[in-house]
Amino acid sequence: MLKTNQANLVAVSVAGAIAHPGFAGLPAEPYRLAANGTPFLLPTYGGIVYNVSVGDSAFGWAADCIHPGVSIRQADDLKNRGLNVFACIGNRAKVMTGQAQGTVGVVTGKSGRFSEQVIIHIPKAARERMALGDQIIIRSEGIGMVLPDHPEIVLLFDHGVVDADAARASRGHFTAGAPWLVMEHASGGSLGQLQGAVPWSRARSILAAILRGLAHAHARGVVHRDLKPANILVCTPKDLRPGLKLGDFGIAAAAGAETQRSGVMLGTPAYLAPELVGGRWRDHGPWTDLYALGHLAWPLTTGRTPFQHLETMAILRAQMHDAPPPFEPVVPVPEGLGEWISRLLAKSPRDRYQRAAHALADLVALDRPRTAAFPDLADPTPSASPLLPGVGL
Repeated sequence: MLKTNQANLVAVSVAGAIAHPGFAGLPAEPYRLAANGTPFLLPTYGGIVYNVSVGDSAFGWAADCIHPGVSIRQADDLKNRGLNVFACIGNRAKVMTGQAQGTVGVVTGKSGRFSEQVIIHIPKAARERMALGDQIIIRSEGIGMVLPDHPEIVLLFDHGVVDADAARASRGHFTAGAPWLVMEHASGGSLGQLQGAVPWSRARSILAAILRGLAHAHARGVVHRDLKPANILVCTPKDLRPGLKLGDFGIAAAAGAETQRSGVMLGTPAYLAPELVGGRWRDHGPWTDLYALGHLAWPLTTGRTPFQHLETMAILRAQMHDAPPPFEPVVPVPEGLGEWISRLLAKSPRDRYQRAAHALADLVALDRPRTAAFPDLADPTPSASPLLPGVGL
């Protein structure tokens, strides 16, 4: 089940009167011509439709653009705009005047070039008692809805703490008081199982998916702080939502929050940004995760991490002070990839990409031909790329 911010939505009232059918936009004569030149005249939108409801067949009716159920609008254009903007499909509607007063319906749609009418399902028996001009009020709720779940972030179904009974029943497998999470299944394991470099098309797809997930998390003020291949889960077509998922947000923190004051270092040395190694918690931010992404991107094309030959303490010193070795991919990659990764791996947070969406735009632009005469004017706009759905920034 997707999480929403439903508990924080504001419910307001909007209303309208049952609209009279019309021929807006047609010539003075109401007849229209079929493809073979035959004139025809058929019922159109608006009014009370007595015998057609949502769910009935859409074929065979002798009609032109019928609204199943009842159509309402406001005579004043500004008020009608408010009605059409704030009324959401699924909202509860109630008849307030006329012989069908008190009847309850539901908003099923909107219609017209500029959403001129709101369509409401009312039981057929009640429609027989209704009249043009009857007022219907709608409990509008839905504007401002947010779906925090994202295709590239692992889905959390439930969480809690192991109670004493569960601990006893587990025969030592679980400890009372330990937290538990129920997440979506990832039958493909993780990127930690990758061995060696991969073709650029696959590497690009992996990096784009990670950046989309990071952009979503960062836009909500969450910094992962332990981005590494083992925390990128792989969901296959056997699973609920196939694709890569960012997982293990166990040490994530709000961007700018005060963390790591105990002196205990959190994260994985091979992917730690200098500000994490040095305990500079004030410097943590989206760029911290992007540094880790640079270390993740490096082996996708070279087959090894930049400081793979070093011991743990030497890796930590290198993260703080040493430049990575020359970038030498073992698979064909686009020109500029080395510079893109170098910007991710800058020691100073100010010199890195500040937003995942910006890094993603430049990643996609690597595969685009650049203008020879004006190389700085190459279009970096990501909107047309198939790699960019759901960036959210």
